[in-house]
Amino acid sequence: MGKNTGMQAMLVAVALAVLAMFVIGFMDRARDPVAETTQHTLDH
Repeated sequence: MGKNTGMQAMLVAVALAVLAMFVIGFMDRARDPVAETTQHTLDH
């Protein structure tokens, strides 16, 4: 039981971290179009 709960907590933590990264990325992109243009230039 304790092991299962620990794994669930770890999965939730990972999911929250990924979600936070997506939210921060979208907010930065919406706030700073210059950064997005620079990123496209670096990709090419």
